[in-house]
Amino acid sequence: MTQTLPAGSIVRIINEKGIVVAQSDNGQEWIGRNLSGSDDVAEMLAQKESSAITPWPDRIKRITGSAKAHRIPWVVSVGFPTNAGHAAMMTHLTLGGIFSGLSLLAGIAIAWMLSGRIVGPLQQLQRDALSLASGDLTHRTTVNTNDEAGNLAEPFNRMAASIERRQFELQESKNTLAAVIDASPVGIVCSDLERRIVLWNPAAEKLYGYSAAEAIGTAVQIVPSEGQGESFEMYRRARNGEIIRNEEVLRQRKDGSLVHVRVAAAPMYSPEGAIRGVAWAHQDITERKKAQAQLERLAHFDPLTGLPNRLSLQKVLGRLLAGERSKRPISVALFDLDSFKDVNDTLGHSVGDQSWSSSASDSSKPPARAPTFRCSGSAAMSLFWLFLNVAIHA
Repeated sequence: MTQTLPAGSIVRIINEKGIVVAQSDNGQEWIGRNLSGSDDVAEMLAQKESSAITPWPDRIKRITGSAKAHRIPWVVSVGFPTNAGHAAMMTHLTLGGIFSGLSLLAGIAIAWMLSGRIVGPLQQLQRDALSLASGDLTHRTTVNTNDEAGNLAEPFNRMAASIERRQFELQESKNTLAAVIDASPVGIVCSDLERRIVLWNPAAEKLYGYSAAEAIGTAVQIVPSEGQGESFEMYRRARNGEIIRNEEVLRQRKDGSLVHVRVAAAPMYSPEGAIRGVAWAHQDITERKKAQAQLERLAHFDPLTGLPNRLSLQKVLGRLLAGERSKRPISVALFDLDSFKDVNDTLGHSVGDQSWSSSASDSSKPPARAPTFRCSGSAAMSLFWLFLNVAIHA
């Protein structure tokens, strides 16, 4: 049996009293010796099994393993030289190291192979995302693998298609809005919070005489000096979130002329919900103002003579007869142009109109101290002079 053990190994049997019963090496010298005085032997006798590096009686340290027999209380000890044990251990460690190195190399090879299949497609997806972020919304990924990267490729392409579609719809909306603004007959002006112009459409150019290049980026002056306070108040209201409609104001063109304008204003909001400026609509109402003034004159004055008509007479009389003036005497003088119909019938209506206008002109010189009023009739011209406190010839 000892032939299978490393050189220098010893098998020894001692009885319960510590006496050597048998020993494989130099048995004739050791059999019968009493080793009970050795602490190591005493410890072996006290335990069923033990292992330790201990010095043997021949003064050589051995890796010693001991076990107590089952049938008789004898202890069998086997000692291996420490160099032999270390050699075996180194052999095992070397073999283990070689195996671990091979395992590591195999793992690296497997990881490299897997990286080509997983990391490569992921890197491609990263490049695809960068292309999409740079503005190429038509870009699609070409990754087509049956793994996690392939599972990401299809949602990526759906997302890219959705972004492209939304961008197209947004561009369509912007183009539509730009066309509406350019074609609008109303001047559309947008300004930032510093009242600098950011949008100035063609209608605003026509209305005020400033080109878009002149207006954009500046606080163009279209408000006359007397309207500065009213303009700032409207801007303040719009900046505070109020929508302003149908404000009739006076504005100034580039050439200095004034124009009547109807103004509307509303706040502009950023995506975060903060007010970023004010949008204005300017409608030229100068012609409407002129038409209103003409209608007002036609309603109160005779178109041929320019004298106040019956409606004006009623309003003035009502005013004179009301309030404090009702306590003061009022006189009315009536003059009638006789045979005026004969003039129209014999000389024609054009001559009659001239006579009527001439008479109206002559009647426009009343007594210096008396307020006057004249009224034109349809069949004959009646001239009324109203006097306060005195009669017509007083």
